[in-house]
Amino acid sequence: MEVDDCGPSALAEASGQRDTGWWCSEGDRSAATNPPLPEPFHTEGVIMTTSLQPNQATFFTRAHYQGESYTYSTDDGVVEALGELNDKFKSVRLGSDAKVLAWQHYGFGGHYAVWETDQPDISGFGGLSVFKVEYRSTQLIMARFVNATHPDRTLAMKVNTAGSDPGLTERWLAQNDPNFTPIALAFADGRAVTTALYVRDQDTFLFDPTGSCYFRWNATSNEVTLDPGPHFPPGMNHKQASANEFIFEL
Repeated sequence: MEVDDCGPSALAEASGQRDTGWWCSEGDRSAATNPPLPEPFHTEGVIMTTSLQPNQATFFTRAHYQGESYTYSTDDGVVEALGELNDKFKSVRLGSDAKVLAWQHYGFGGHYAVWETDQPDISGFGGLSVFKVEYRSTQLIMARFVNATHPDRTLAMKVNTAGSDPGLTERWLAQNDPNFTPIALAFADGRAVTTALYVRDQDTFLFDPTGSCYFRWNATSNEVTLDPGPHFPPGMNHKQASANEFIFEL
């Protein structure tokens, strides 16, 4: 299988935001779901939006919910703001059960934020290129991969998550990237999220080791847990870095 190259981006800092520091090639970006652009409402300085459904978010081209508005829902998956919409949104209103996962750059790169309340001015975010409207009863799972024992080899880890959003189904983690990359969603009902792990030698293109693990969201403690299960890749270790961030080490 041919795989697009991915790699770390430069770390960018911004108050209140964190940098996932990840870029992927054009082919990898094509995995994201890009629904047709909704027709805008021309508000001319007056807020004119349809009533938001609980699972929707409306983005505005000006701060304080002014300008043209574009509405997306949880059904739209991962959205890349292409063309004239790239970096164009300046504020967002949320439905009662919606939140927005936001990235500054394509390929889940640059600053990263989760917005669970209306945002009257997101211009300080530095531009919005990728986002996903999700139910508030979900938690994003983030991961990084560390090559700690094979300095003579260049490795990468492919992560496949069953039943995940198309934009998150397959992710590649470059070795020793200090930033965390989104790999899947966990759900408040505690269901197991089955995730396959494949370590590839970037010189020989051979996969070894391979295996799987399971993620679950503990809604009581508001954190994701990792169950290695019986098929975790041999020789690999894992540790939890935060409520939803994990490090895989080989």
